[in-house]
Amino acid sequence: MNILNYILPYKYYIIIIILLIIILTSLCCYVLYKYCHIKFNKIYLENYYGDSDKILSEYGDSRIKNVYIVKEKLNNGLHVVILNNIIKYILKKEYDIGNLNHISLYFDIDLGNNIIKKIKINKNLFINISENFNVSGYKQIIKCNKIKNKKYTLNYILDKTKKHINSKKYYNWDINNNCQYFTNKVLLSMKLLNNNNLRFMEYINTKKITKKMGKEEIYIYIFNLLLNIIKYIYKIIF
Repeated sequence: MNILNYILPYKYYIIIIILLIIILTSLCCYVLYKYCHIKFNKIYLENYYGDSDKILSEYGDSRIKNVYIVKEKLNNGLHVVILNNIIKYILKKEYDIGNLNHISLYFDIDLGNNIIKKIKINKNLFINISENFNVSGYKQIIKCNKIKNKKYTLNYILDKTKKHINSKKYYNWDINNNCQYFTNKVLLSMKLLNNNNLRFMEYINTKKITKKMGKEEIYIYIFNLLLNIIKYIYKIIF
């Protein structure tokens, strides 16, 4: 018998090679997935951003006189673009959410001798506490009800807010622990949360949204993976 009869036709070799490539690619993807899941699935920041601690050490124990809620258009950060499109894609038939807004707070801090210091607390990927910002530039802003407890300070309310949120989640941003949720908890800590504030913020209960994800959950996983990679890089640099 001619040995050539035992040789497979050329097209079968092509099929075998393609199957091997698919198997090897699948194995590589699985290994990469497991690595990313282990390495980046649970990365927690444990501090404020930039000069926040310095500002708190200087003004954190001074009395809060007034609180304002600020509503702004979202910036064009990568996480914002991805999140906005994910929510719109998933909920386009159920919710008319338009463009998502960014919510932050600013405080009038009483330093005595009729001196007022303005401090802004802003939660994006991190919690950033800042000073020297232009209040007149805000187009959408409301003043909260009068503060009844004259002992409220930034350090006091932020410590109380941390207990409401959970110390691990407090410094970190995710879809459910966002700027609106953070603002909600700060106002709750000061007993200033009411329906008027919620309407102004156009508050979205994202926990209800994530329950509706279903088959789209992969998009949220990818988003959280990218978010954690950003946090991982931040922890290395800072």
